[in-house]
Parts: sequence; structure tokens; C-alpha cells
Amino acid sequence: MNNKKNSIARSAAFLIGLTVFVKFIGFVKQAVISYTYGTSLDMDIYLIVSSFISEVGVMFFSSLSINLVTIYDREKEKKGRKSSDIIVANSLMVLTVFSVFLVLIVCLLADPLSTMLAPGLSAENREVLAYYIKGLSFLMINIAVSNICIGILNAEKDFLIAKSIGLIQSVCIIGACFVLAGKMGITAIYLGFGVYYVLENIFLLVRVFKKVGFHPVHPFQDPAVRNLINLSIPLFFSNAIIQINAMVDKAIASGLDEGSVSSLSYGNFLFQTIHSVIIGSITTVLLSYFSEFAVKGEHKKIADNVRKCSLIMLLVLMPVTIICFVNSDNIISMIYKRGVFDEVSVMTTSRAFIGYTAGILFIAFRDIFIQVLYAFQKTKEAMINGIAGVGINILLSLCLSQTYGVLGISIADSIAYIIVVITGFLMTVKVLPEIRQILRGKEIADFLFAGFLSFTLGMLAKGWTQGIPIYVGMAINIILILASYTIILLLAKNPAIKMVQCLIRR
Repeated sequence: MNNKKNSIARSAAFLIGLTVFVKFIGFVKQAVISYTYGTSLDMDIYLIVSSFISEVGVMFFSSLSINLVTIYDREKEKKGRKSSDIIVANSLMVLTVFSVFLVLIVCLLADPLSTMLAPGLSAENREVLAYYIKGLSFLMINIAVSNICIGILNAEKDFLIAKSIGLIQSVCIIGACFVLAGKMGITAIYLGFGVYYVLENIFLLVRVFKKVGFHPVHPFQDPAVRNLINLSIPLFFSNAIIQINAMVDKAIASGLDEGSVSSLSYGNFLFQTIHSVIIGSITTVLLSYFSEFAVKGEHKKIADNVRKCSLIMLLVLMPVTIICFVNSDNIISMIYKRGVFDEVSVMTTSRAFIGYTAGILFIAFRDIFIQVLYAFQKTKEAMINGIAGVGINILLSLCLSQTYGVLGISIADSIAYIIVVITGFLMTVKVLPEIRQILRGKEIADFLFAGFLSFTLGMLAKGWTQGIPIYVGMAINIILILASYTIILLLAKNPAIKMVQCLIRR
């Protein structure tokens, strides 16, 4: 039991460290992109195209990756390595063929898709959008292969490679901006985006085939592959709704001021960075262990880890949320404000970032509950939960964007996360009643009081430090927020502090 806890803690801690490094390089990539292209119309079109390709890939294939972890574990546990190897090979073959048909459909529908994705653009710009959609559609084949590979590596507890492939993307796009942008303009970043996916596939396939054998056996008749697809259908619809929501956000932003899509994307990148470094790293590890615990019927272990993970998330993400909210304009200036990224870009991107920041804590709990549902193969419940949240998000985005612009779009996301957390918790309790008292009243009160006090001091400190260098002012602000937050929790003897001390000792 202790060895398993230590393994989860070590895996999560190592993954967070790796993700921090990968995301640091990602920050450099974003800084290079903003320096080279700023918040321009060309950048808006690129972000709509690249996001569409990635989001369609996630829509169809990430659900398969998630369910493959559980099926692969069950097959290896019951029938041995050879049987699980066959599932991997058959899944790769079936999904590669399917992805080819998907590429053909996207190419045929490129023109109406461009109108749907960016109704706010002119007819001429929508033609450019359709051209790039056709040119990059083949990358969905690469996304299919990548998702299967990542699912297998996660099942094998090999989290290193899946989290480090972001380095390939950063290197490809940074290289394209520095070497080719002067001659090729915006086309350079499209080239870097395409090369990244090809190299990623090579990297992942080499790693996977070191661990499993490629032994396809009647792939289109394999009952395990059919089971994988059947299990993934509810999650596919859940993912589809989420990805459509992201597309709708960009479509709404395309009707706002020029560069609004870029500002929304730059703000969302910072939000996703926090999600990947802290939330994604922990929940990626949890899913693989939750699936294993669920297979063995060890429900109490799942409940214990859900509680501990929830306390850690609150301990870490509360001050992160406060720091980002108080210093949003300074953070955007430090990361992006150079080259053609001007003061107007800072202002609009800062507003988008504030809206996303409000949802950091809620998306963390959403992900924890979803991982429990996935572990018990309750994908239908996850789908229903996702549909409810996204429907509200789209409605709020349409309403709030008219008054608040990109801030309205991003804050709508955060409001939707609150609703999804509440419904997700109720669904998870039905599956795992042991988590009914995931947090105690005093613990929640401790966090709220510490958060309120540190937020107040942070806002005051921001006023006091006006006029001094931005780096110095932010350093003082962050130290004051973290110190006041930690002292309050120490005085309250909050169990999250003791947990972190134990993790550090381990």
C-alpha cells in the first residue's frame, strides 16, 4: 500500500517537474510567435486552422486513448502480454484507416467548414482559411496514431515520453519563426506545425514498439477493438461537445475586433499551461492507477487518493489563481509584450486570461471526477456532464461577448466549469460513495479565509509597487501572497500542509 502511494507521488512529482520544463520551452515558443506575428488577422486564421485540426483529432481519438488504458490493463491482467499486444496493433490499423476517410471528408467540406468556423471573416479570408484546412487535414492521421501510442505508454506507466513531446512542437515552431518567417511570412508557422506532428509520430512509435510487439490479427474483426470503439462512443460525444465549444468560442471571437482570436488563444495558452503542469500531470497519473484499482475492486484506495489529490489541488491552485488574477496585465506584458505585440494586445489578452483564471480550481475538480468515472467505464455519465456544461458555456459566450468581448467568452468557460463540477461530483458519488465527504467544512473554511486574505494583500501590494520595475513589483506581490496564504494554513493546521511535507520527505 505504501509502495503504491509512493509510486503515485513520485510519478506525479516527476511528471510535474518534466511538464514545467516542457512548458517553459512552450513559453519561449509563444513569446517567439507573439514577437513575430502579434495579434494579427493572419495569426487569427492560423489559430483557427491549427485549433480545428487539433480539436477534430482530439474529438475522435482522445476518447479511444483513454479507454484503451483500461482495456489494455484488463487484457494484460487476464490473458497476458501477447493478447494485449494484438489489441495495440489492431487498434492502430483500424484507426489509421478511419483517419484517412476523415481527412477526405474534411477536404471535401473545407469551404462550408471555413464559413462555420469563422463567420466574422470576409469571403476572401474564408477562402484562405479553407485552403489551409485542406493543406493540413492529413495531420489528423498523425493525431490518431499519437493518441493510441500515448494511451499505451500511459498504461505502461511510461509518462515521460507523452509529456515531453511538447518539446518537439516548440522546437519546430521556434525554428520555423526564426529561420523561415522572414522569407515565407505566415506560411512558416504552418510548416512548423505540420513537421511537428510527423516527427511526433516517429518518436512515439519507436517508443511504443520497444514495449509492445506489432502483431495484428484480423484487425477489423477483433472484438476487443469493437469493444474499445463502443466504450468510446459516449466519450466521443462528450469530447465532440467540448471541442465544438472551443470552435464556437473562436467563431464568436472572429466577429469581434481584429486580433481577438489571437488574444483569446494567447490567454488560453497560459491557462492551459497551468492545467498541464499541475492538473494534467496529477490526473494523468491518477487515471492509470484508478483503472488498476477499479479492476481489482480496491475502491477505498481510489477514494483516499481522490481526497488527497483534492487537498493538494486546493493548496496549490488557490494561490496560483490569486497571483494570476492580481498580476494578469504584468504577466502578459512580461511574456508577450515585444515585437509587434503592443499595449492594445496586452490589454485584450489580459482580459481573456482573467476570465480563464477564474476557472482553474473548478477544472481541476472536474478532471478528478472525470478520471474516476473513466476508471469505472462510466463514459455515458461523463458525456452527459460535458454536454450540460458546454451548452451553458456556448449560451453565456454568445451573451457576454457582446458586452465584454474576449473577457465575456473566457469567463463563460469558467462559469460552465462550476456547473460541471457540481454535476460531476453528484455522478461520481453514485459510482464511488466513499468520496461523499471528500473535504471537511473546516478545511474549506481554511482555504477560503487564506485565499481572501492573500488576495486582499496582493491587491494592496500591487498599488504600493506601482512605479517600480515590473519584475521587482511582481516578485514582492507573489512573495506576499504565498507567505500570507501559507502562514494562515499553518496556523490552522490544515492537513494539506502535512501532506506536502510527507511528499517532500518521500
